[in-house]
Amino acid sequence: MCWRTPLSGHNHLPEDFEAVYASGVQWSGNPNQALIREAQDFIPGSAIDVGCGEGADSVWLAERGWKVLAIDPAPTAIRRARELAVQRGVDKRIEFCEATIQGVGEQTFDLVSCFYLPMKAEELATLESLVAPGGNLLFVHHEHVHGDIMSPRAVADALTTLKVIELKSTEREVAGGAGAHHTVDEVLIARKA
Repeated sequence: MCWRTPLSGHNHLPEDFEAVYASGVQWSGNPNQALIREAQDFIPGSAIDVGCGEGADSVWLAERGWKVLAIDPAPTAIRRARELAVQRGVDKRIEFCEATIQGVGEQTFDLVSCFYLPMKAEELATLESLVAPGGNLLFVHHEHVHGDIMSPRAVADALTTLKVIELKSTEREVAGGAGAHHTVDEVLIARKA
């Protein structure tokens, strides 16, 4: 269960994300390579895909037995994600919500998956609170982020309730979509005791 919330404290407003998605399909349609590589050995349970976009990561998780809450502030992204889940036959394993992390409430998850989000320092406590005891945070962003957006390294340094398991740079190849021009990402895996 979740409810719609604004992106407080961001230069990015929900309508900004909606404008991007309304302009056309944005991504490759494939799950992120870091998700496949890092989460394939996790035991399926509950997951939240924060900023789910067009849903490829959420669908990949659901196909592997995860029960997923997929959130994004853009209605067009949520619609496309829901359509993909129906096409792949996993729509019963995914709850879609037009929301941000502030709209999730007190729920916790075995996996909190965040890819390429404009995360700000004031949101980190909320993000950490979503991780269930024994659960993992998988936070991925481009190697170089700008302004006051937090990199995985900055997130790792600021964590208060999670233990860093791994922080690394990885190369990736994306054949199409808006992410095709990025080749090096930072990957953070952190766990709550």
